[in-house]
Amino acid sequence: MTELLTVVGSANIDTVIKVASPPAPGQTVLGRGIERRPGGKGANQAAAAAASGVPTRLVAAFGDDQAGETYRTRLNDRGVNTRDSVIVPGPSGEAIITVDDRGENSIIVIPGANSLLDPDSARFHLGDTPWVLVQLETPRATVQAVITEAHARGAKVALNASPIIPEAHELALQCDLVIVNEIEAAQLEGVQDMCITRGAGAVTWGDEIAMPRPVTVVDTTGAGDAFAGALVAATAAGQSRHRALETALNASAVAVQHEGAQPWRL
Repeated sequence: MTELLTVVGSANIDTVIKVASPPAPGQTVLGRGIERRPGGKGANQAAAAAASGVPTRLVAAFGDDQAGETYRTRLNDRGVNTRDSVIVPGPSGEAIITVDDRGENSIIVIPGANSLLDPDSARFHLGDTPWVLVQLETPRATVQAVITEAHARGAKVALNASPIIPEAHELALQCDLVIVNEIEAAQLEGVQDMCITRGAGAVTWGDEIAMPRPVTVVDTTGAGDAFAGALVAATAAGQSRHRALETALNASAVAVQHEGAQPWRL
């Protein structure tokens, strides 16, 4: 099946710790459990795109550790093509996540292999899909190289401008679609085609407005990634803006009803 979307970005092993409430500065709290789960914005978004039924490739950097090998295998099993991801010496990326009783999370990311996804590797493995999706958890130079190369190949580029970095505005101006939350949007004035999420509030994309459906929240980790991956996948598949928003909101609603960024463990 012809792939419609290439996601270039991070892949992390998430260590998720459950707490009643996150610690304040200088405070110690007791955790109620710890799990290892798949994560990283790039991998999360690729998994959400594939789960929506759109053939998807992932270009990411994994360490040469057992965790990285297991992660690649599990992604392939779930329909994400990882053949053009790269293996680098050292550990895969990791994230430490606390999830409180409201399902809210706090995250610390240790880039690991993600910092070694260099511009040349990303360009070489980019492929020829009509849409490319990038985020900002990999080096800025790599993101720039992907945007430039994708446009040279005739592809459209979507940027999930998260986490916000000093160069985010410059990069966003070069993309065909920018997906952000309302805090990030405030830092990207002048960017034309933005899809803005507002938690449980309205999502806007140009003149289109949509509301998330109410669900019981278990864990918000990865909800934004599920939205972004499904939105660009739906757009690549030819859905209208209205329909693509519905597809993306459904993906994020499903995401918050299970623990972790993806619904399985490592």
